[in-house]
Amino acid sequence: MEHMDYRKENLNNKIICLSGFELQTNDLKKTLTEKYNVTFTDITTHETELLIVRDIDKPYPSSKVKTALKYSIPIIDYSQIIK
Repeated sequence: MEHMDYRKENLNNKIICLSGFELQTNDLKKTLTEKYNVTFTDITTHETELLIVRDIDKPYPSSKVKTALKYSIPIIDYSQIIK
């Protein structure tokens, strides 16, 4: 999958979905919500504005990734957020 350059300031007020995170994501969600006023959704729909994945190079994309590709939703790697 192609790596996308996404600036953190572009996170403001976005509807975001997370994919590939097996561990609790409460800290990540809390940080992004407080800093960028984002809203999280558990499913990827046409209203989702950004998908953050744990491993963008995962060989088998999840249904969330497939839906994001279908609707041309930007997909970025988690490492871009924590920089």
